[in-house]
Amino acid sequence: MRPSPSARLARPFGALAIAAIVVLVLVASVATATAASRPAKARIANATEKPAAQASKRPSALTRCLRRARKARSAKTRLAKRRACRLAAKRARAARRKTPTTTTTPPPTTTTPNSFGGDVFGVSTGGTIQNEDATTLGRDLDSMAGTHTHWVRVDINWAQIQNGGPSSYNWGAIDRVVQGATARGLKILGTIDYTPGWARPSGTSASFGPDPTQYATFAATAAQHYAALGVHAYEVWNEPNLTASWTPKPDTAAYTRMLKAAYPAIKGADPTATVLTGGTAPAPSDGTQIAPVDFLNGIYANGGAGSFDAVAHHPYCWPANPGDAQGWSAWYQMYGTSPSLRSTMIANGDSAKKIWATEFGAPTNGPASSNPVSEATQASMLTKAYQLYRSYDWAGPLFFYQGRDAGTTTDTRENFFGLTRYDFSAKPAYTAYQQATTS
Repeated sequence: MRPSPSARLARPFGALAIAAIVVLVLVASVATATAASRPAKARIANATEKPAAQASKRPSALTRCLRRARKARSAKTRLAKRRACRLAAKRARAARRKTPTTTTTPPPTTTTPNSFGGDVFGVSTGGTIQNEDATTLGRDLDSMAGTHTHWVRVDINWAQIQNGGPSSYNWGAIDRVVQGATARGLKILGTIDYTPGWARPSGTSASFGPDPTQYATFAATAAQHYAALGVHAYEVWNEPNLTASWTPKPDTAAYTRMLKAAYPAIKGADPTATVLTGGTAPAPSDGTQIAPVDFLNGIYANGGAGSFDAVAHHPYCWPANPGDAQGWSAWYQMYGTSPSLRSTMIANGDSAKKIWATEFGAPTNGPASSNPVSEATQASMLTKAYQLYRSYDWAGPLFFYQGRDAGTTTDTRENFFGLTRYDFSAKPAYTAYQQATTS
């Protein structure tokens, strides 16, 4: 047997010497272990403290907005932008007070794969693509098909189709879009919206909340017409929880009456059709607009439970990321707030129904008050959105808004949601979309 270190030392020295040496060895060992442990503890401390320090140093959205405002050329523009920044910050604070409360930590997302598979991918076209000339329309549809998307969301514009009166139908402009998309192998979600002049009071806009019977009559005719063109999915209005989309102001009871009339009308014309509620947009319940969760609860409260096959929602969340536990985030409101869209559906016996995200995205330019993101950030948000959405077993398709930028002027954010720029050049989000469809 190999002798121990103390036995080897005992031979040339006495017992006292041996004891002294053992003590020295023990002291040295402790000192060495202590010294060796310090860098590891320091690394642990630094790793714990550094993110907190970085977070505390990160400027607020208002500060970032004011910094951008200082870059304006004229004093008048700088003043106007600073005012816009402060107004946006005030509105954000008000929204946070009005939106549903968040849970302490985000609930874990389900690991059950999304049952739609590749069909989760969609692109929303916006409301004017049908007015493009044939060449531009063809380029837009080719661009969308090039992302490998499966769905395209198209407005079935009632006000345009029946502009000539209740017995007049002009399907041509919308048909061009539908036929062009289906020829490229794309499926259509048709959003039936906008009230024609003859069906609303004089002096009102096309966003006026329609008569349920008149709307249902047109919806049935549209479903019959477009079923022959391969369309079998419909959204009943767009963003009915916003004043801009339902005038004079949102009304869940009035909307539910229309939904209850439209559902059997569409199903009667096309029994295979999937009928969605109107996609709700981010908003607080402030007496003018209605928060998405409150709006859905209002549909149930007014007897609308049996009048839709899926819930449509617009989970915009910039400048936060999809999945961030923020009570104001329309993404997080799908499942994370209390109540949420999902908890409301479950409480009303609709756990088997899906949520279709019929618009999602972020602008890459526009007024500072709209908090535009960089093109790189838009791409990373898209990637994360599809990764998360495909993991939710309660989710239907997710439609990125929109295919191409609507313009170039920076006075509105609405010009900059596209996967491509106005000149058709690809943003990083276009490549990110292609990669998402093949991952």
